Amino acid sequence: MTMREQINAANPNNIADLLRAIQLGDVLRGQLPQVLRNVQPVPDPSVDPSCHALQLPKKARTTSVMHVYARAGAGVPGKLLLGRPGMISSGQFAAAPNGDIATCATDAWTSVDAYYIPEPGDVFTMTSAVVDNVMIIPSTQLAVLLLDATVTDGASPGPKVISGPDTMGLWTPPQPGQACLNASKTAVVFADGEATHATVTLLVASKADLAALLDSDGTPTPTRPNPPYIPEPEPEPEPEPA
Repeated sequence: MTMREQINAANPNNIADLLRAIQLGDVLRGQLPQVLRNVQPVPDPSVDPSCHALQLPKKARTTSVMHVYARAGAGVPGKLLLGRPGMISSGQFAAAPNGDIATCATDAWTSVDAYYIPEPGDVFTMTSAVVDNVMIIPSTQLAVLLLDATVTDGASPGPKVISGPDTMGLWTPPQPGQACLNASKTAVVFADGEATHATVTLLVASKADLAALLDSDGTPTPTRPNPPYIPEPEPEPEPEPA
């Protein structure tokens, strides 16, 4: 019986171990469609200054925003149209390169609804030297998104704007004040001459492969003993009226 079938069976003797094995909390927060209601985009040092951002949890960032509706602000309320980060006009939104949801700064929205699909993964932070504008990511980590980057030593210390591909979807070197993943996502690249040492936060491929776990056979090793299952007593039938 696969783990998926065992979860569906919901046997009280092993359901807790099954849910721990698939990290159910992470699945609910980071792999299912998410809904935001009445949230306010704000300036974000990792997002282009022409934008404000709906700042998402690091384990629930996105590259796929399905719907954004603006309720109040300096712009015209209504459904926003899809734009591109760094080139967002009034009335538009986009998934920012760092995984937040970006809107036009001049719209100054104070109440926004959004529906998006998170990028699953784990959060990995590293501090390392930057050599020739490049910080190498360990080969044990499969990078998905660059969430933030801060230069701790160099000509331009401080947080950097995370940049993305150009209008044709092609990789382009970061401009001054920016940082980005290289095209193969094996390194973080900084603008020329700005950094010699930095700290970056990445979304990387999850160590728990949900698809493989669900299709696997067997029961996970219990992480702690489960209490014996004691069924609740059935309620006493109410006496019939005389």
